[in-house]
Amino acid sequence: STRMRTPEDISISLTEILPRHKINFVNSKATRLDPGRQTLKLENGETLDYDYLIIATGPRLAFDEVPGANKYPVSVCTTPHASHAAIEVDKLQEDPGPVVVGSMQGSSCFGPAYEFGLLLHSELYKRGGTKLVE
Repeated sequence: STRMRTPEDISISLTEILPRHKINFVNSKATRLDPGRQTLKLENGETLDYDYLIIATGPRLAFDEVPGANKYPVSVCTTPHASHAAIEVDKLQEDPGPVVVGSMQGSSCFGPAYEFGLLLHSELYKRGGTKLVE
């Protein structure tokens, strides 16, 4: 979002990393969980046995839930969003103005907004000092 790193810098190959740690990654929807038998039925037809189960769903971004949110905000919640945000930060350097950093409950992710606010302040100060940051 501030060009500190490229998407390639923060991306890893799961097919290389996970097998080294004896982790079997399966990209399929779960359709039935049986905690008593410790099994998980998947949409692809597989049934997985488990000792410990971690279901990592990630954020569900729903900008369309807030009127105008699809039109105006710049998100940093995903890598493509952050890449777009970097372009907007460059524009801000050329034409400075007020910035509001926030999150919308139920429609976005919260952690990146706080981090982005601090990174943006630091980056704009590096680029233009007090001319860009009050």
